[in-house]
Amino acid sequence: SEDYSFGVDIEFPLPTPYSTTTPTLFLNPKPTLEPIPEPTPEEDDSVVWETQIKEFLYGMTLEEKVARLFVITPEALTSDGQATTANSATQTAINNRPVGGLIYMAGNLTSREQCRTMLANTQTYSLERICLPMFLTVDEEGGTVTRISGTGKFDVPYIGNMKDLGETENLDATYSTGWTIGNYLADLGFNVDFAPVADVLSNSANTVGRF
Repeated sequence: SEDYSFGVDIEFPLPTPYSTTTPTLFLNPKPTLEPIPEPTPEEDDSVVWETQIKEFLYGMTLEEKVARLFVITPEALTSDGQATTANSATQTAINNRPVGGLIYMAGNLTSREQCRTMLANTQTYSLERICLPMFLTVDEEGGTVTRISGTGKFDVPYIGNMKDLGETENLDATYSTGWTIGNYLADLGFNVDFAPVADVLSNSANTVGRF
């Protein structure tokens, strides 16, 4: 062995070379899992929830678990042109690949009613398929990075550049801006906004972090 003690009088042996044989893990049959016991009335809500979650996960296939890790565009889901509706093709795609969420761009959103209907249908398809809601997401930061405010397609307040808001150092105005964005997104059916973004402007020529 060699000394890896760094001044401490302890020696650690070098690891043995990896075996070239097939690990026995993949040769053993799938273990039989014990059923999850029903919670007693004395157990608190956290134990009940944990039990239900474990039961739900145990009933999911590996493919379903992996699909839930992804947030993709609706076009990637359906392999079709620009999506402005959620219809039978969307439902079929979700049935085949029950992804965890969808991210919508400005081209997907044309009006308040169109957006609300599309998102509501999508959420219904997800719940019918896997009994779980989907993350319906958008990148609504303010300034030049908006999909709804300032597009002329939605009757919502204009949200300016976050840099300008930050320079005011007005916490009330900052809170109000965040509340306004969250309120109109929730009204449309979104449940995730990829904002605010903590950009650090260390280069004055960088237009990405500025606006």
